[in-house]
Amino acid sequence: MRIEDDQLGTLMPGEFIDLAENSGLIAPLTTILMKQVCRFITSHPDRLEGLDFISVNISAGDLLSHDFSIRLKGLLDDSGLDPKRLCLETTESMVMTSLETVRQRLDELSASGVRFALDDFGTGYANLEVLANVPFDFVKIDRSVLSNTAHGSRLFKLTAMVLGELGKTIVAEGVETAKQFEMVKSEGVGLVQGYYFSKPVSAEKLLELVGLPIT
Repeated sequence: MRIEDDQLGTLMPGEFIDLAENSGLIAPLTTILMKQVCRFITSHPDRLEGLDFISVNISAGDLLSHDFSIRLKGLLDDSGLDPKRLCLETTESMVMTSLETVRQRLDELSASGVRFALDDFGTGYANLEVLANVPFDFVKIDRSVLSNTAHGSRLFKLTAMVLGELGKTIVAEGVETAKQFEMVKSEGVGLVQGYYFSKPVSAEKLLELVGLPIT
């Protein structure tokens, strides 16, 4: 999400998400974004045929809201989007804020087919009980694990091994170089996110990128 302002230019999420959460505006922002994602996927069925799903970051305010599941299901019904084509990302710290409530929300939406990803794993909040008992389809290893100058390769290998034993699908975040990419692949991690492939782009640019083979 970006805000384009005539005077301030492009505002990045770090500049307004906290304000939105503290002022109670995060729910309508999330609704706007969800509608755009649903419309984007359903408006380009042929060009996005090979795209399994799109991930959307959600905040603690969203996940802890008692009507979040109802609102999201309503958006999916209105758009006709298959729930399996939407993945919601939440961070370790957010999960630990209210574990039982988060688990309840994820159970409600997982039953309908929506996927979930635990973002920023490795920053020190989540424990193995959370990983084993909360229905995350994907766990994204934080870029700090990979970029650790002294022990990056070893830390990543150990983290990936534990997550693999728990049956989680792993995503490596923050891959920026060919060396990092090769190391990640050598550990059997097949899902990768980072500037090595692309910086954040517009919906129009994404349509150009989707479907192109990456070697």
